[in-house]
Amino acid sequence: MIGILLMAHGTPAGPQEIPSFLESIRSHKPSQAELDDLARRYEAIGGMSPLTQLTEVHRDNLVRVLDKRYPGRFVVATGMKHAKPSIEDSLASLEQAGAASIIGVALAPHYSRASIGDYENRVRTAIRLDPNTAYHATFRMVKSWHLAPGLIELWSGRVKDTVIRLQSAIEKETGGESARQEGSARQERSAEQERSARQEGPAGQEKLDAGSPDDPGSTGNDSAVHVIFTAHSLPARLTDQGDPYARQVNETAAAIAKQAGLEHWSVAWQSTPVHVREPWLEPDVKDAISTLAGAGRKAVAVCPVGFVSDHLETLYDLDIVARESANIRGIAFDRCRSLDHDIGLAEVLASVAYGELGGSEEVGVRKWE
Repeated sequence: MIGILLMAHGTPAGPQEIPSFLESIRSHKPSQAELDDLARRYEAIGGMSPLTQLTEVHRDNLVRVLDKRYPGRFVVATGMKHAKPSIEDSLASLEQAGAASIIGVALAPHYSRASIGDYENRVRTAIRLDPNTAYHATFRMVKSWHLAPGLIELWSGRVKDTVIRLQSAIEKETGGESARQEGSARQERSAEQERSARQEGPAGQEKLDAGSPDDPGSTGNDSAVHVIFTAHSLPARLTDQGDPYARQVNETAAAIAKQAGLEHWSVAWQSTPVHVREPWLEPDVKDAISTLAGAGRKAVAVCPVGFVSDHLETLYDLDIVARESANIRGIAFDRCRSLDHDIGLAEVLASVAYGELGGSEEVGVRKWE
């Protein structure tokens, strides 16, 4: 049997776990101000983050897909980096379930040694420290899946939906004023047509009607909407040292933009900690929104391709902070739905796991059993 260890960041189960959660992230005891700030942000999104629950949804969906394709051949467990169940406990549970080999998959598509590399190190350290484990030679980590089959299609569909939703909102908001302006314009055209008809005959009317604002071909499907693809920012020095994270995020964005037929899009970064002591990846999404507003853009759609589940970075940093930034600058804002409960993500993850097995699906399973 093959085990799949599905790993995620994790989140506190309740307010009482905030201190230990933040200490795990910071590697030192957090100050009261830090604890209060995190509690405030959780309160702003309704209490706590749904990340751990959504990770379990991903696990259940993946089990459904794998059991349908290969009944009884896979067992899946979730392991959290900073919450329960821990990566180490889930690794042990897979062994107890009879898995003879393990594939590690982080619920983050883009590789950085500071993110995916850290997940892998956690697993390998646990294996090294347990002399009784059977996984010394049979653990393999999926490094990245930023262009995995199906992932681009999942996001491109959401991008298209968001662009259409924003365009409809803009048209509804400006409809009254547009109708008044169009009524006045029609009156002016009618008077001009009468004058032109007397002077030039029918050809004059044909010339005046050409290229009217009612022509649906005069604008592209995203002409009023700029799409910003976002991912969590990281220290810029990692890119300077050859880390592929920023490049992979840009590759994902470019592939989605091509699939969705976008003309106006860019990449920005989000969720940079407040008190950083070195440069992090830029531009920040709030700065990108400000720049677009200054350039006259009417609307911005944000697509958080660096994440697969709703959590604090989407529900607070985007839905509250970035949206407020857009509102202040008078630019319409919307965000693409996260992948959350979509069974399509499980299909992608199943393909990713098969790919790590090597060769065809059937050959890979036989190799690892």
